[in-house]
Amino acid sequence: MQRIDTISEQATAYELVYQHDRREFCKRDPETMAKNAGLKLRNGQITVPYYHTVLAVNAENGEVTYEADPTKPVPVYPRMMTLHHLNGVKDGAQNSGILIPFRKIPMAAVFDSAYRSMALEPFAQGFSGHLKDFVRAGELLHTTPVNMGDHAVTFQCFPKIALTFVFWDGDDELPANATVLFDQNIADFIHPEDTVGLAIEGANLLLQAGNRPIAPTMNMVGLSKI
Repeated sequence: MQRIDTISEQATAYELVYQHDRREFCKRDPETMAKNAGLKLRNGQITVPYYHTVLAVNAENGEVTYEADPTKPVPVYPRMMTLHHLNGVKDGAQNSGILIPFRKIPMAAVFDSAYRSMALEPFAQGFSGHLKDFVRAGELLHTTPVNMGDHAVTFQCFPKIALTFVFWDGDDELPANATVLFDQNIADFIHPEDTVGLAIEGANLLLQAGNRPIAPTMNMVGLSKI
């Protein structure tokens, strides 16, 4: 695979993926996709709650816009993740209620390096020494607090996909550490590679809400903004 070195090349590549996703979307039944994803199809569009905002997918052509303002450009990453979810969700997919770390997601091991460098490490380093900022970020984004680590929150990405971000602050002996937990059946809702993208988006939004720096490895084209 050819390496993408520039922001311009990255933007072009992502837009090409998005256009491919739209074509794949148009081959499928929108009502079935919406039902499997726990979404509503009304007036020719699928309404999609996505992290801190609400998107809309045109049922005829797969275009992704903001529900509240269709004229406002949506960053390419949430557009891609939304269509990957709709295109990839399996018939009858159900959550198990059992949380697992990334390494236990089927077929996810090959993406572990990207997951760590682009989501986990920036999240842990960004909130290192700033536990209160993580707590505040979770409150601002209306996440659900969870009794794990020094602090943890469950961040609803899509109605049937939630990620739990767990954080342990560092001290004089150990650096800050973090993990992200997924439902055991996450691969029934989206391709394992895209779980990395969802973790990047969630970590990115939490860091923004906590007014913490974004790591260079997260300086990607098309991530969501608060």
